[in-house]
Order: sequence, then structure tokens, then C-alpha cells
Amino acid sequence: MALLFDLVQNSASILCQSNPDIQKSGGLGMEKPLETAALLSLSGVGSVVLNQWHSSAQRNTHSMAAIMDNLLRVGLTSGQTVHVQRKEDSHSSQSQKVPRLHDQVLHSGSEEDDVHNKAALTPTAFNLIIYGLPNLIVT
Repeated sequence: MALLFDLVQNSASILCQSNPDIQKSGGLGMEKPLETAALLSLSGVGSVVLNQWHSSAQRNTHSMAAIMDNLLRVGLTSGQTVHVQRKEDSHSSQSQKVPRLHDQVLHSGSEEDDVHNKAALTPTAFNLIIYGLPNLIVT
């Protein structure tokens, strides 16, 4: 399993990275998430978790801590971990309060809750994605 928390961007990094990016002829293709996941998959990695878009260092740190907590302490699979993180991102964007991950229930019982959760998802909730096998458990 590979966990990549990259694509951190702020105003200083934009200025520093713009000149090297201009000088690159065709190397930017491997800096994209899909190509990175494909390369890691070809080298034998069963599951790749990474960002699709740019994110802040604070968001990446929070995501990494939450994912490591769910994988190692709670014992969720890689797919369940990303799903819980997506639900947390949608809830934290609504209330600006971060709930504890291991207290959340993965499956809700009523259709009203499902409709409410689907309507509340923001684009940041879909930043973290998983390629490969979603049923890996870290032991």
C-alpha cells in the first residue's frame, strides 16, 4: 500500500515551481495522480491512496493522521478509511468542527440520512482517492 500526501500548494510554492515547470519539456505527465498510481501499480503496489488536486499542508497533515489512525488503530480496510475520510471532510466543511473518525458509523440506516449526506458533499471531500484494491488491511 502506498499513501501519497503531496500536491501541497501555497503562494510561495507556486512562485518557486513555475520556472522549473516551464523548462520541462514532457516530464509533467508523471506528476499527475493517475499516472503515478499506474506506475506504482505496475511496480507491484496493491493499493494507492493520493490526492487528486492541490491541497494545503494543514489539510494533508490532518488527512494523514486520520488515515493512519483508521488503518492502524481502528483496523479499517483501505477503502473504508478513504470513505470515512470523505464523510469527515463533508461534515467538517459544514460545521467547521472535525468529528472523531472512529466514532462514525460507515453505513446509515435511513434513506433520509443518505440523501442529506449526498447533498452535503463538497469537492474537497473527493480530493483523497484510492486506486487499486480497497480491501487491504494493515496488520
